[in-house]
Amino acid sequence: MYPEVKSDKPGPCPKCGMDLIPDKPGKEGHEDDAYLVMLKKFRIALLFTIPVFGILLSPMIAAAAMSFSSVSVIANALRLRIK
Repeated sequence: MYPEVKSDKPGPCPKCGMDLIPDKPGKEGHEDDAYLVMLKKFRIALLFTIPVFGILLSPMIAAAAMSFSSVSVIANALRLRIK
């Protein structure tokens, strides 16, 4: 990102914190390292996301929400009728 920042080893940029990459990619495989880090982060995020969707899409949760909605509509109708 910054052309004046040069380093002989990979690591974070001292100005912005982004990963430093070689000017000419060699046989070290630094692109693969970034890919593997991103893949690991994706898998961790997926690990936390799947249970949340499983809970939210559960038919029991949907049935409870619908029954609560019906009860609140009937209660409001009866409350308005009494006045």
